[in-house]
Amino acid sequence: MSLITKQLASPGTQKMIAEKLDEMYAHLANEHNCQKEDVSLMLKLEKLPVHDEKGNIRMDENGEVVKENRGIIYVIVKGNPVTKIAVDQFLALMTPAE
Repeated sequence: MSLITKQLASPGTQKMIAEKLDEMYAHLANEHNCQKEDVSLMLKLEKLPVHDEKGNIRMDENGEVVKENRGIIYVIVKGNPVTKIAVDQFLALMTPAE
């Protein structure tokens, strides 16, 4: 873990992260017809139902809904939440199309 922390703290990595964040906020601002400065993100850990391969909610042996912790990103524009999306889906959206 300390190796990763040192790599993240390097000036080159910090510059790359800042550039990618700028791109991401520009993309989100464009998507919501606002300025980058109007966009903020909130990351929250939520317990959400688990779905099987067919999209059905999984149940345990007691008939209870199986839930797991998932990282959720809320996109907030001018103080109002406008989008709620799972972290993995959010990162996929931020990947440039090839």
